[in-house]
Amino acid sequence: MSFNQAFVPSYEPSIQLPRIPSPKSGQIPPLDPGVPVTVLDALCAQEYKTDSVHLVTTSPNMDTVASPQYGWCCVEMDTAQRYGPYDPIFHPQLWRSRVPHYATIPWPSEASGLSPVLWEVFAPDDFSNYDENGALENLRLVTLRDHRKAELRQAWEKLRTRFKDLEEAWALGKSQILPYMDHKALGLLRTARCFFDGLALPVEVEFGIARVTWWQRTALELYGRLNWLELQPTLHDAPSTPYPVRADLMGAVVGKVEIADRFYRAGIPVWLVREEVDMPFRWKDRAQVVVPPHDEGFWRKRPTSVSGENIWIGQSDPWQSTLGYYAAGDLTRYAAMKRHLHRRCSPTYDQWQKPQQLPDWVHDEYLEAAHDGRLDMIPLEDTSTSYAILHTHPRLRPLAEAEACDTDWGDAQEIQTASLPPSSGPSRAPTQTSGTSRTTAHIVSTCRELPPMRTGANGALAKFFDLNSYAMPAILPGWRQAARKASITFVDNQKVAADVDAKYTLPPPEFIATLSDSAVQTYLKWRPLLLLRLTLPLDKVPSLRARAWRMVLGKGELQRPSERNKRGMTNWKQAESALQEAVSHFPHIEDVQMDKLEAAQPQWAGRWILEPLSDTTRKEIAWECNEANFRFELLRLDRYRYSLKDVDSYSLAEPLSGSLTEGGHGLDAATWDERRNKIFELFPHWQSRCVPEHGERVGGFGHSHPEVRGTVYLALWELMQTWTRGRIVPSAHMPTVVERLTAYLCADDAHDDTDAVEVAAEQIAFEYIVNFVDVFKRPPVLPRSLS
Repeated sequence: MSFNQAFVPSYEPSIQLPRIPSPKSGQIPPLDPGVPVTVLDALCAQEYKTDSVHLVTTSPNMDTVASPQYGWCCVEMDTAQRYGPYDPIFHPQLWRSRVPHYATIPWPSEASGLSPVLWEVFAPDDFSNYDENGALENLRLVTLRDHRKAELRQAWEKLRTRFKDLEEAWALGKSQILPYMDHKALGLLRTARCFFDGLALPVEVEFGIARVTWWQRTALELYGRLNWLELQPTLHDAPSTPYPVRADLMGAVVGKVEIADRFYRAGIPVWLVREEVDMPFRWKDRAQVVVPPHDEGFWRKRPTSVSGENIWIGQSDPWQSTLGYYAAGDLTRYAAMKRHLHRRCSPTYDQWQKPQQLPDWVHDEYLEAAHDGRLDMIPLEDTSTSYAILHTHPRLRPLAEAEACDTDWGDAQEIQTASLPPSSGPSRAPTQTSGTSRTTAHIVSTCRELPPMRTGANGALAKFFDLNSYAMPAILPGWRQAARKASITFVDNQKVAADVDAKYTLPPPEFIATLSDSAVQTYLKWRPLLLLRLTLPLDKVPSLRARAWRMVLGKGELQRPSERNKRGMTNWKQAESALQEAVSHFPHIEDVQMDKLEAAQPQWAGRWILEPLSDTTRKEIAWECNEANFRFELLRLDRYRYSLKDVDSYSLAEPLSGSLTEGGHGLDAATWDERRNKIFELFPHWQSRCVPEHGERVGGFGHSHPEVRGTVYLALWELMQTWTRGRIVPSAHMPTVVERLTAYLCADDAHDDTDAVEVAAEQIAFEYIVNFVDVFKRPPVLPRSLS
């Protein structure tokens, strides 16, 4: 969305307002006659208790209140997250209430079946040192202790069992609840699985505690979502209160500030019940004085905004959008942004003379807004603009574009020569020229017949074909045909953009298959550290050119040269510097005992390498390097093709219909960590990591069963459907190919249309390869098989 397009009038409300019935006097009817109901005053509408749920209903944005005397009526509350001295229940996060999440999370008890470990705060004593008495001991990395890991696993198995029990009850006709069709519950289940797999990775103790906390929040939110699904029949059959009102008035109720902070950071609507000892003297007598909101004495009787207290003062909120208070078409939104950029670029509040010198994280839309003269008509010190600037270091979030432009490619005849515009959001990819994006139909149209297998191809072109070596795994069939197609139009030695990392995360697999035993043993010595760094964030994992990896492995072939051998010493130092660069961003890397690693005996699959390497061992090592490189390259390509979404632009979106995976809006993310977790959910055989486990042989693209193999290819296609930054437009026949594959996978009875999987595998793999070559200007690492 450009700057000028943003001023189109928007008639959709930017905040989800509940559908409020007309104010009237009387009592609020209970949802079920058999459930005890208590009508509360102040900001609480009503509460009722069942065996495992303690639920309080009220307005998510605090615009309404239920009173025994007046029924539903409006309530005034400012946006600074304040609460009055006579409110027994207050809302610690107002703006997140726009997200329609309705968690009902009880306290841990035997009746609820909720494990108490989900509420515990983990300490450093719950972790043990990683690689104790080993070469990597000084990295000060930790892993969960076995008994703590067993407790978390038990809680996770209980949660999965409850999810499956609801599915079985639906399959047997005993319930109308199907959690698998609820996109929120399914997304929470998959996210919790990714977080749980990440608990086994070695990290620093602070990050280890954070990972456990993230998983606890996700598990609690999933438990609350399942509770909400179980309450649906009761809410639908209520006698008096309209259903839309009840659907908008659900939230979690807690009783401690610490627990409320956890829910708040996790984005769960929370009402914090204040204890009696914290309330003012005779607060009930004063709170029972009900005054209509339009009365002049309203604020005198209930001074919410006058003398309120902010419980979150001084704490920055990384989830809050800086411009979250204004719609996309509001001019005040850009005036506030201009004022914020003024403060960031001119801390002394002097006259800002150079508006063109902005930080690199500023989006192009706001760069245009900074030069627009209409914004100067709005006073910069206006109160409305100051509300949008609440934190010192907020994170800019892009505006949401029209949803149709993300995955709707339109008529294939109209897009043969079209180029996709970059989506709204902070661009991290190189600027695409008009001739960069082209259709795959144009690429294939020039090739009439496929050439035969060229095993003697030279240079980078040889990486499109199988290597004539028994120690090198073979390319999977679907990817082999796709690589042959892509090799026809491949041009070597193209210039790579300055901000594109086109290097290798691990040594290319052909090095393992062709170099000497001493070179491969050198890699095995450094393998634990090289694989451990793959657990870091994507931007913290350096990569090396193929020539640099060759120099690193070549250190094992030669002894350290003397100082007189200047050429040999130069090559030796270059190899050492390349190795240091590969692990430069690892925490505490200066404490690694490099000499101990160099002198260590190489190991593979838990055994010492005491004899020359066999072709089988080389093949296994090469396959591990190949698979890790492929997974990391897929994540890195997604960085250049995908644009992060605003948290409010996809939170209300439903998943695409007919999709085996979440697809479409289900893959949208506001952070790269969230995006990576959702990619891990698409490929369960990855087990939420980039490094395959030793012994993993069959799975994913090489699975023997066509339905499993087709599901993985369909997941890759749905991932590419979310790419909007310079993606090469698919060929015109791709919708037909994907539709045929989907029909085969969704068929109830088995049929012999296995050709749909083979055809779709070749076409989808080709789409991935041409997009990879378009960004990195080199052949990708292709999935291979050990069989």
